[in-house]
Amino acid sequence: MSEVIVGEKEIAARLRVKDTTVHQWRSRGLLPAEDGQVSGVPAWYWSRIENWAWDTGRMPHVRDHILTLLDHSPNGGGFATPITNALIRLNVVGQSTSPIRIASVLTGLHEEGLVSVHLRNEWRITDQGRQYLAARAN
Repeated sequence: MSEVIVGEKEIAARLRVKDTTVHQWRSRGLLPAEDGQVSGVPAWYWSRIENWAWDTGRMPHVRDHILTLLDHSPNGGGFATPITNALIRLNVVGQSTSPIRIASVLTGLHEEGLVSVHLRNEWRITDQGRQYLAARAN
């Protein structure tokens, strides 16, 4: 499978920010160095940008998407791998995102009381998690 190559516009779309924001990140030296150019325009491998976005806290609304997925599951819960697969299908995270990375986000949500963990590592949304989602919707 070949690596996905992205420019500033694709990065902006995937990270749900304005095109100008990505340009500013690049101008300020915040983005990783470009991997090359396509038709004279800077280009990066998405996997590098994705890792950078995770490492710098710029992945968009991952926590909200996880809570929403849990809230809409039949029993209010799920496991890290199916949650990861759903986030990939929804294009919230990239193909290279590991369940371990999502489990790390789930652990943070657990520490905040927004999810609970049950036998065999099943994560479930709590009432506090539902209240958080309702507040975000308003």
